[in-house]
Amino acid sequence: MHLINPQINTRICQIIKGTILGGSSLIYSKNSNCPYLSMRSKNYSWLYYKASELSILSSNKCIIEDKTNRWHSMCYPIFKEIHNIFYSNKLKLLKNNALDDLHDIAYMIWFGDSGSLKNNILNLNIMNWKQSSDIICKYFKESGFNFTLNKNYKLTFDEKSSLKIMNIISPHFPSFFKLKKI
Repeated sequence: MHLINPQINTRICQIIKGTILGGSSLIYSKNSNCPYLSMRSKNYSWLYYKASELSILSSNKCIIEDKTNRWHSMCYPIFKEIHNIFYSNKLKLLKNNALDDLHDIAYMIWFGDSGSLKNNILNLNIMNWKQSSDIICKYFKESGFNFTLNKNYKLTFDEKSSLKIMNIISPHFPSFFKLKKI
């Protein structure tokens, strides 16, 4: 565990937030007052990209376990602060204003982790946030996006909103990345 954060800029903070929204977790270990960020993905290149962006927070490289690529950070106080935004006790639960400071890079990471695109329609899986789905829906509605929430906690954006989101996030995707198609 580290008592002092490394130099964390806005981009790194946004990548962390997008990663958590996309399904990664902040985990407290037995011997630490601060959590660490744990990520996994079947797509090694995507995980490696995020791990490279967050390399200042880890001494580890991607680890392959049972056909799933995994990465985790060291324990830092910044993760305790972020944990307070995205968790209540140990459950993922957004605070009302948790999404207010998201930038385009956080959207890109979130959609890269949990989004899919088919026939110009963007879907965002928010199953990890089903207890906070009302906050997420309110946020996107107030941001001017049209969508439906299905019973599987997937937001399906209409074509106009899908295009608007893709215009925001696509310039930030790494060159190798292709949004998952369903």
